[in-house]
Amino acid sequence: MGNQETQRSHSSDGIRSRMGIGLLGMVMLAVFSGWLAWSEPKRLEQEQQLQSGRDIALGASLYQMHCRTCHGNRGEGIGQLGPALHAQSFFTARLDEVGWIGTLREYIRASIAQGRLMATRPMYAGDEHTAVMPPWQDQYGGILRTDQIEQLSEFILNWKATALGEVELVALPVPEIRLNDPHVIAAGRQAFQRHCGACHHAETGDAGESGEAAGPDLHDIGQSAASRVPDVSAEEYIRESYLIPMAYTVSGYENLPAEERCRGVLKESELRQIVAFLLSRR
Repeated sequence: MGNQETQRSHSSDGIRSRMGIGLLGMVMLAVFSGWLAWSEPKRLEQEQQLQSGRDIALGASLYQMHCRTCHGNRGEGIGQLGPALHAQSFFTARLDEVGWIGTLREYIRASIAQGRLMATRPMYAGDEHTAVMPPWQDQYGGILRTDQIEQLSEFILNWKATALGEVELVALPVPEIRLNDPHVIAAGRQAFQRHCGACHHAETGDAGESGEAAGPDLHDIGQSAASRVPDVSAEEYIRESYLIPMAYTVSGYENLPAEERCRGVLKESELRQIVAFLLSRR
């Protein structure tokens, strides 16, 4: 009799023990579920911010390769080539100007992907041979994938805070580069060989050597550039010739195919050095 009561007591203790463990497990599961519900939105937000940062960085590279020649290095717009994108009006008035009923992101994506056949302003009318802006997405005959279109859009939209004055960037000091400094000219000579020699025959360091080349003869550009365009200095002429391919044309190169035009990407310091080197070519 005593053994049976002892067994029943042990069985009850085991049941209570298992129930306690199960209850504790349920409490821990509830706590863990609550923690997930609290932390998951924050984690997703952080992941979205990281992905946005990566897209902006990739979009910046794509912009420098494909967009800067018409819209400017900093989205400031260039003459009659393309309007400013880093401007208050672009973020506050552009959609009304073109009658777009969607979002600005959708407008940017569509404009890049499909291009623009007609200009909304006469100054960007293009010419009789080309569209105002060609399509860039591969499915429309361009060279960019859908994800690259998204990255470019993210980069352009990232200008909103500074364009609207919500964020003011601190200008970083730029070291002065004296264009007549022999060290700067020597560095420009090397930079020219790396980036420009394939088109301007600079294998030995001399710009514009004899022989066939995709680009014009530059052996005396330092002297001739100053007189080619009224009110444009030699330095400005050389800089704009790089930043805006075909802005100034040289006899024999008026109809240069797009794939043979300058498409290099230089740092500002390299561009200054190359300008210094070319100005020394007299």
